[in-house]
Amino acid sequence: MNESSQLALYLSFHGGTGAGNWNNIHAYGTDGSKIGKVLDKSSLPKKVDLRELRGFDLGPDGNLYVVNAFQSYSQVLRFSGARDDRGRHAFIDVFAEIDTDSNPGLVHPFHMAFSPTGDLYVSAQDTNLVLRYWGPNATGGKPGEPMPLPPRLAASSGASKLAPGSFVVSAELARKHNLPVGLQTVRDVHFDNSGRLLVVDEGTGGNGRVLRMDDDGNVIEHAGCLPSPTHLVGTATEPTLYLSCKDDDAIWRATGGSLDFRPWLQADDLDAPSGMAFDSEGSLFVASRLGNAVYRYRADDVPAFEGVVVESLKDHPEFLVLVPG
Repeated sequence: MNESSQLALYLSFHGGTGAGNWNNIHAYGTDGSKIGKVLDKSSLPKKVDLRELRGFDLGPDGNLYVVNAFQSYSQVLRFSGARDDRGRHAFIDVFAEIDTDSNPGLVHPFHMAFSPTGDLYVSAQDTNLVLRYWGPNATGGKPGEPMPLPPRLAASSGASKLAPGSFVVSAELARKHNLPVGLQTVRDVHFDNSGRLLVVDEGTGGNGRVLRMDDDGNVIEHAGCLPSPTHLVGTATEPTLYLSCKDDDAIWRATGGSLDFRPWLQADDLDAPSGMAFDSEGSLFVASRLGNAVYRYRADDVPAFEGVVVESLKDHPEFLVLVPG
């Protein structure tokens, strides 16, 4: 049996308050068949409301972590990794959330990634920060609490004014405190095959970039002049990276473990490409955010269109993950 046919495609959407906004994660078969909603809203406490869900993934504890992105709902929510008999994930707790005093940097989070050591890194759009939190299995601090500043930030003149958990700061803060790197419009975060953090900065006017960071928050490699990059995904078996760029409706690719991104796929149907995911057979699933669809391509040196997975979605797809069906 084809491996893809045994997978479910989880999709998050732009969300909001309109009738056509989907404030849940929806599951589809890789043949486009609709499976249903993924998160059990009936299990949510009154203080939690799903609004503008963004990035999500399974954590090192096997549970499902979901970014809830709307203003005062800026949170990372934890749901059971196991599904109930309706195929839904039950709420466990709020793993991290915005707090005026203890966690002010987490405003409008975009995506998250777990490090090789199991700690959580989150990009926050409105503050242009990458924040890090003790992971669910942490022993050095309380899970979900902000981690200490990395050495360069801790030694800076503005250390006392930085949001707890800051790992990479905004361009504004970098200029103000003479720091070597600052983010203009932060988007994706991703750990590569070598365990290094990659940060996508959309920038403005075609000056987007991807940064590779070391464990102390220093930039060790930089790719610039990219046309509004937003989402990044890598292959499990090779150090190859794929980057969605919305300004030219294209996917760029870097091979050999480098950040030397080159245009790889450009298609009329890819209207502001967003989330991507690989199956084990070498197919790349790509969400067309403004096209309200998901397509599949063969990820060879020369890409080949393999088909429409799902189309005519009522809301804009943001992130996608392939999980066992």
